Amino acid sequence: MDLKELACDVLSAYSRLIEENLDEGNRLVMHFVGLVTYLWRAKAVKTSEISKVASYLRKAIIEGPDMLNPYLVELLGILEEGLNETNYAELAEKLKMLEQEERLDRLEV
Repeated sequence: MDLKELACDVLSAYSRLIEENLDEGNRLVMHFVGLVTYLWRAKAVKTSEISKVASYLRKAIIEGPDMLNPYLVELLGILEEGLNETNYAELAEKLKMLEQEERLDRLEV
């Protein structure tokens, strides 16, 4: 699986989605974080590969549209630091919390 290509597609789609609906753009990034997290858990991708694409995506969004929900910036930061069993549990809990949020278009923490 080419995560870099997928991250580029996510960035492109995010940029288009936020023009009309910021919540949908943020949800796309949330699902990307979830996907790569569970791929790591299933040992389908390496931590180093996830770190690279998370760094790319976080920086590209911050330098570009800069409208990412702060909690998602934090989750990308965890991926960027490198997944391990400890921060996997933290990230999974935060993902569950975000999935229950009614809207992700609020930019305040």
